[in-house]
Amino acid sequence: MASAEEVPIDSGNVTGWMWSRAAGWISMNCSNFGTCATSNYGVNIEGAETGPVKLTGYAWSDVLGWICFGETCTGTNPENIPNYGEWRQPPPPSNPAQQVECDSDADCLPSEMCGDQALCQPKGRLYGWAKVVGLGNSGWISLNCNNDVRKVCNTSDFFVVFDQGKWTLASPWSGGSPDPNNYHWAWSGNDNGTGLGWVDTSMVFAPWAPPSIGRVRRPEGIYEPAILSMDPVDRKLYRPSDIGIIVERVYSATKNRLECVINTSDGSRRLATANFPTVAHYGDNVKAVYQVTQEDEESGAIQKNKRWVVRVCRLTGPPNLSLPCSIDTDCSTGRVCDPLTGFCRKVLAVKPTRLPVYVHSNTWTLFNNTDDYYQAIKCFAGFPGQYFNNSPRCDFTGDASFSMAMSKGLLVKRDCHALPDISGSTDCSDRFCSGISYMCNPHPPTRCVWENAGGAIPKCSDADYEAGELCCSHQPIVSGSQFNAVVNGLECKYQDPNDGYYDCDCVGSGSSTATDCYPPYYQADDLCCDSSSEVTTVELPG
Repeated sequence: MASAEEVPIDSGNVTGWMWSRAAGWISMNCSNFGTCATSNYGVNIEGAETGPVKLTGYAWSDVLGWICFGETCTGTNPENIPNYGEWRQPPPPSNPAQQVECDSDADCLPSEMCGDQALCQPKGRLYGWAKVVGLGNSGWISLNCNNDVRKVCNTSDFFVVFDQGKWTLASPWSGGSPDPNNYHWAWSGNDNGTGLGWVDTSMVFAPWAPPSIGRVRRPEGIYEPAILSMDPVDRKLYRPSDIGIIVERVYSATKNRLECVINTSDGSRRLATANFPTVAHYGDNVKAVYQVTQEDEESGAIQKNKRWVVRVCRLTGPPNLSLPCSIDTDCSTGRVCDPLTGFCRKVLAVKPTRLPVYVHSNTWTLFNNTDDYYQAIKCFAGFPGQYFNNSPRCDFTGDASFSMAMSKGLLVKRDCHALPDISGSTDCSDRFCSGISYMCNPHPPTRCVWENAGGAIPKCSDADYEAGELCCSHQPIVSGSQFNAVVNGLECKYQDPNDGYYDCDCVGSGSSTATDCYPPYYQADDLCCDSSSEVTTVELPG
């Protein structure tokens, strides 16, 4: 029998135990015994949102020795194909009409989960092979009846389900023979009658889920470099510096990181991050944070009348300590350079976006034609490109009065969802939370004329237009108006008549239920708002 020190490998993210009547307990990770310092082994499950999700590594049995998983194994498996161990997306329902409506996984069968459409659907399953190394090709363990070349699913429908909600390989084991559902059993058996027989996996834990991220929320308000001498509570209320970007429905294992790339006013990049060293996420909303600093202002990253823009949010794996880097191009395809550690990280899931972030210096000015208050007044009067390069029209109290108060050094509460302001109002009722940097109240777009667009405000359909700059949309302010909407290509709201964009499905009479779908309808190469409330362009038929 081999000793644990003879196979130098790394511990993975899978813990707990398998059980075999023939061999007893099988340890999935050195942390089970607290022996990682002297015997570092384990099984790992990892994969990208759209790529293969692999099960690799080693488990240990005091009776059998090493048990390898997936492509870690050598030798020829019974399928006579390259060795593999994979988690795969749930198969389609055998009868979609019989799917049960659900609010949570508790409403579904143990082998099912509550899916995005609020319908029960099968959980993802493991496929492939493990092997008792010391038994050679007589030691193969099948993780799914579909692996077996004898096609035994008709007589023994066994497989291993990964329960993402509980981080286990299926439900708790109750002992005895395989239960009728067979969704936490693997099988080891040979034609000559040898093998381990049933292997129970229900006490195996894996803080992992198929990595994915959902909609990205725009951070509201105006941010300034952190004034470290200020009381932290007062700084949060009156001079916020922590840009918090909320990403919805995050599915991620421990040790991964959520990061959002922000382009600053001078074109340099900043990284808002949220690390998951010990906590996995299963459909949670997670906030990635970047703190604006005095160095940002000194370097030129903060410039008057220019916004920052969130361009992409992504999930990345742990830093690979064997892949040092200085920039992204130092890493291979599918990896990015982590400037904080200096090592490459694997990209697991990506969500491109175009969201403005309003960042200002600590100094606010008044009256002169280049000062904040003057620009906010012009923005309120309907001039575009004046206050944070505005495309919508400013609010008098939320923008003009606010900038005047800031220039006079008054403490104006800017956390709309915290304590009441001096009038006793909270949230969207806060008078200073009605400016263009907030989404509480609608802000009508400023105006342009499509036929005369050009110069400082080009048409949105111009080939050289770049998102973030102002452009003239083909959508009139209201139906029949001679004026069109000035937009910035960053954010929209599907079926909102005041966002300045046609919906992408507004291509003719009766083609959209939105009140903003009227002649001349969406035109090819113009910007439009898709059903996910993302600004894009679409090709029209014909």
